[in-house]
Amino acid sequence: NGELSVLCANREFFQALKTRDIERMSDIWHKGDHSCCIHQAQRPVHGHQPVMESWEHIFRNARQKDVGCELQSVVIRDNIGRVVVTNEKANSVITNFFELTPQGWKLWCHQAGTITHVKPSTALGA
Repeated sequence: NGELSVLCANREFFQALKTRDIERMSDIWHKGDHSCCIHQAQRPVHGHQPVMESWEHIFRNARQKDVGCELQSVVIRDNIGRVVVTNEKANSVITNFFELTPQGWKLWCHQAGTITHVKPSTALGA
């Protein structure tokens, strides 16, 4: 099942994040120049090596956060899989894009953002 395989790859990303394991993190990432990482409130980082350097910096300097997943959605189109995860306790949303390679699903784009809680009466479309 493609969706299950993408969700397993996404779980591997979160395990690497939770354990601050840079080798494990590197293994899940696509090695290509098209890799892109947008950490919360940061500028985009492009290319495998700069992306790994950004994770090393985070693992060394950031305080541990709750990295659990509460809600997930997954979509697959051809050889691209997208997973959106929210974590209400951390007020965050994460979008991960994976590419199916001969080595399995590899993360090539990660973006983390903050969820701003909006009163229903001020939400779009209300």
